[in-house]
Amino acid sequence: MKNFLPFCISLLIISSVALAQQDIPNSNFEDWDENDNPVGWQTPNPFLIFLGEKVVFKNDDAIQGNYSVKMETKVLTAPPPVGEIPVPGLITLGEIVVDFVNQTGAVTGGVPFTARPFALTTYVKASQADNDSSLIAAYLFRYDEPSSSMDTIAIATTFITEEIADWMELQIPFLYLSEETPDSINVVCISSASFETSYDGSMLVLDDLKVKMESGIEMDLFGNANMKTYPNPACDQVTFEIENMEMRDLILQVFDQQGKMLEEVSLENKISRLDISDYTPATYLYRLTRHNEKVAGGFFIKE
Repeated sequence: MKNFLPFCISLLIISSVALAQQDIPNSNFEDWDENDNPVGWQTPNPFLIFLGEKVVFKNDDAIQGNYSVKMETKVLTAPPPVGEIPVPGLITLGEIVVDFVNQTGAVTGGVPFTARPFALTTYVKASQADNDSSLIAAYLFRYDEPSSSMDTIAIATTFITEEIADWMELQIPFLYLSEETPDSINVVCISSASFETSYDGSMLVLDDLKVKMESGIEMDLFGNANMKTYPNPACDQVTFEIENMEMRDLILQVFDQQGKMLEEVSLENKISRLDISDYTPATYLYRLTRHNEKVAGGFFIKE
């Protein structure tokens, strides 16, 4: 069985340059065209017309409004010599580019966006075939004129590996790689995120997908040259090392992706270790404060 359209997968993300705009188009999936494709979003459906199939659907089970979007992975049968082809359900604000010769695909482009949001939020239902996972991801870019290339400013990603039968709200924080302001955003959601294959029957349902602009946690992960965090990712223990900073009244706070504080400890030594063996595998945010004022911050990943 060959892989067809392993979009995320070979996730080639190249953002386009355009004028400023702050909202995600059709973020509540209420608008659909005459072929029942979500307006403002690209899907694999147009490439599957010759098979009479779809992998993205208008869904009347919604957390708000009348509709949500459902993505479903299918193993389809194409005329010889192709045969069976697994196709994941996928939506993107960019453009889907398909290489029919090599049976691969990629996602490029995006829409204008010039803010530094805290998180991507959405309501979700999901189910996965064995060993499969769904992916929700957002990428912030900025065009670098000297190099004529796109710089990645921030990434927000989450993999869903368990069944979610009832609507659940997700908040996926952006992890910033640069202090620059982006000029575009792309969102990619896919029912099968495997790098090797796609699994028949995996399903991802989304509604009310938005960017959150403010949080009680500051997401500026830079200007923290005086503090190191390692290893990152980590399994059982994270080490925080402070350099060139006065060790006076320092408080370390650790938050989960929903902004819930998990730890608050005083740091008295330049090297401190935090036991995370009981943490669920995910990305966690930390903040170092003195008298309730932030002096450093960042994130670590629990494997």
